[in-house]
Amino acid sequence: MAFFLIDAKLEGFPDYDKSINSSLTIIGFTLTVIALTVVYVCIVNRLSRFKQLKLKNMKNLLLTTMLFAGLLATCGLKAQQTASTDPNAPVIKFEKDTIDYGTIAHNADGYRYFRFVNTGKEPLIINEAHGSCGCTIPTPPKEPIQPGQSSEIKVHYATDRIGRFVKTVTVTSNASNPTKVVVIMGNVLPDPPTTGTPVTPPANAVK
Repeated sequence: MAFFLIDAKLEGFPDYDKSINSSLTIIGFTLTVIALTVVYVCIVNRLSRFKQLKLKNMKNLLLTTMLFAGLLATCGLKAQQTASTDPNAPVIKFEKDTIDYGTIAHNADGYRYFRFVNTGKEPLIINEAHGSCGCTIPTPPKEPIQPGQSSEIKVHYATDRIGRFVKTVTVTSNASNPTKVVVIMGNVLPDPPTTGTPVTPPANAVK
């Protein structure tokens, strides 16, 4: 009954519906703006938190990597210190640290031998030997070298390359001096010029 009373009273105000519609339009627009503003703020906050979290994760990853690298370096240093301070560790001693091929002919014998002795008290194991380039190929012994025994590392240089050369061979082992660098050098001469019978031009050749 209250509804009908209100409806009866409003019959005398024809502009009332228009004002109601205008008010509802304004309220709807305002609520829409508020809702969009709330959504925008939520998105910005989420992005900010995501960026902060991403930056924090990157910092944590970087810190973890640095700590891991430092731990590896420390372990390597301790291992080297242990090997160098072990009185029973094997010791590799080369007869020569440098081999000079001298002046050799093109494609001459490229093999040379670095001889060494294990002066330590434990077996010596050559882990690896590699040249400074593909033209220098070392071949280390595979079997352990017992204390007091001698052995050699065979090195081949590609003498098809003409000119002077200085190359290195890096040897790694379980010795107290775990890394050793030896050197080869020399000079490869070019092939001598070929001599042939000079060609005599014909008598009627135009000069």
